[in-house]
Amino acid sequence: MSDFEGRLAALRARFRDRLIEERDWFGCFAAGGAAADAEAARDRSHKLCGIAGSMGYGAVSDAARALEQVLMDDAARSDVAGRRADLLATLNAALADGTD
Repeated sequence: MSDFEGRLAALRARFRDRLIEERDWFGCFAAGGAAADAEAARDRSHKLCGIAGSMGYGAVSDAARALEQVLMDDAARSDVAGRRADLLATLNAALADGTD
């Protein structure tokens, strides 16, 4: 394994740890909770959308973006729980097989 491949493998391992942290956080996020919780969820989903896409986890990126969008739209708030469930399922699938 080249030095580059070793560094890339380490980066991927750290990102998988991040996916676990995000899954755990979103697992505790209550869709009907306080506004501060919704703002934190929007910020986290925005960041996850970007980094997941950069790391090649397109499905995670898409699911995070979908959650971010409903959190930004008061009219779509009723769909937060569904988008949260989709993100959790996508995170679990990505962690289960190690790919997107």
